[in-house]
Amino acid sequence: MAKPEDHGPIKCYGVDFFNYSPDMMVGAFEEHQYKTGMHMHDFLEVCVVLDGRCIHCTVNGDSEAPAGSVFVVTPGALHGVQPSEDDDAHMINLFFRRDFFQHYHSDLVSMVAYSALFTVQNPHIASLILSPDELGQLSPHMLALCRENLAHGFHITYQNALGLLIISMLCHMYASRIRAGKVRLIRDDKLIRCIEYMNQHLAEAISVEALSEVAFCSPSTLRRNFEALMGMSPTQYVTRLRLQKATELLQSTSVHLSDIAQQCGFYDSAHFSRKFHEYAGLSPKEYRKKYGITGGK
Repeated sequence: MAKPEDHGPIKCYGVDFFNYSPDMMVGAFEEHQYKTGMHMHDFLEVCVVLDGRCIHCTVNGDSEAPAGSVFVVTPGALHGVQPSEDDDAHMINLFFRRDFFQHYHSDLVSMVAYSALFTVQNPHIASLILSPDELGQLSPHMLALCRENLAHGFHITYQNALGLLIISMLCHMYASRIRAGKVRLIRDDKLIRCIEYMNQHLAEAISVEALSEVAFCSPSTLRRNFEALMGMSPTQYVTRLRLQKATELLQSTSVHLSDIAQQCGFYDSAHFSRKFHEYAGLSPKEYRKKYGITGGK
């Protein structure tokens, strides 16, 4: 009898996991003694080992995965899971449709670790090991998502929100390792340095030439790689970060609009108002009146 791998890896499709509703973008299953051959899928998967250990298999070899291990498998990446000698792995597998990352792009894209962990344009597998405290923080939300998934999509908005929370927490946990120098980013370190530079200099003029010096590459290479990874040009990304910061200031402070424009790197109030209206559908003054918690002008 031929082995499955003789016919190539198994291909899994989101339609088999997200069939409850077109609005369902996140799913999760709790697994015990989990085992699967080499496969790939058209959605993003996050595998988390809650207890015990297993063997995670990739094209680059096999590695033992103890409790706290997290594997982020983007669409098209080949991987599999095999039992360890003890065969006692307790895992949670989370599935995210591509639409999820498009829908929540503006919420996630400013996180330093997001591009390293969850960029879906290029197949790759990222990994980290959570501390017991981190796993304890994350587990309740993952288990809640599993329960909601078994309810067959009755609370889809809640499921999607749990997915966003889990992704955000993983980004936060991974970013702490980047800042502490505990992980070496193999593929995106240059662009992450650029994003950090952007966040630190939003009030200043930021040119592609300056960013290319930070990334140690030519401006044309930076533009090409940045757009391939982030789905937008460096200039568009800087503008998005500035508008996000302006949104936060409008919601939470009474700073004058002209001062917000200056703090966020817009050269005059008229330019700021025009860009903000394109972004939010409201003028800065209208946005503050509708969503702000202060009486600032």
